[in-house]
Amino acid sequence: LTLNLDPADVEHRLTDRTRAIVVTHWNGLAADLRPFLDLAERHPHPHHGPPVVIVDAARAAGGITPAGLPVGAEGWATIFSFETKKLMTTFGQGGMVTTGDARLADRLRRLRTYGLSQEWGTNQQLSKIQAAVGLVQLGRLDEMNAARIARAHERTRLLHGIEHLTLPPELDGGRHLYYRYNLLVPASWAGAGRDALMEILADRYGLGSIINDPVTYTGHDYIRAHTDGQACPRAEALAARLLCPCLHPQIPADEEREICDAIRRATDEI
Repeated sequence: LTLNLDPADVEHRLTDRTRAIVVTHWNGLAADLRPFLDLAERHPHPHHGPPVVIVDAARAAGGITPAGLPVGAEGWATIFSFETKKLMTTFGQGGMVTTGDARLADRLRRLRTYGLSQEWGTNQQLSKIQAAVGLVQLGRLDEMNAARIARAHERTRLLHGIEHLTLPPELDGGRHLYYRYNLLVPASWAGAGRDALMEILADRYGLGSIINDPVTYTGHDYIRAHTDGQACPRAEALAARLLCPCLHPQIPADEEREICDAIRRATDEI
């Protein structure tokens, strides 16, 4: 399971009011954007033309899409995050937008710099120190991503054969950066069983894991208030089965074996 957005599901939800399609490279797995670009062309807005495709690449810096292009090269705009936990950082906070649309690029430059006396804007520029840190991080991004991929593939090898766990797809070539290592428990364990497994991992084995991410409207009051009556049942069902044990490209091999042994033992206890 890629856990990425399903183009067929999106097509069912498009209306003559749709202005944008937002696609996330979810937890580091680069989505195939071509189906969404095709959908936009086939379902134009009556006044504004095809919906724009906006890409969330906060967890996929340095990745390669199925089209063989760098993440950030497809779609109307791609948004990156360089916050502390991301694949690269700029001293704790920061981000970037890539686009091939000259008008959008000009507007973004105005918006980040007080509007450049042409419209209302704010100061969203990286400092020189942040930019310097970002350049260093960018210089080692491919190396760190390759190490993360290798560690994730080794984890998949060590966890192979556990009856009750669905492991992430094993992709190379930068198509999956494993920002999170996604595990899915059986549907019969959804919710309470998954939570019990996380508690066993933490309490008995000292292994942290998180749900990254639950469906946004279930835990965000503002979003829930503005999406009343709407639901994504498939996403909710998958989120109830999801857990993400800690993963880092610099975890030593012996500790990785301990992590996988803990996951195997804990799963047997459910």
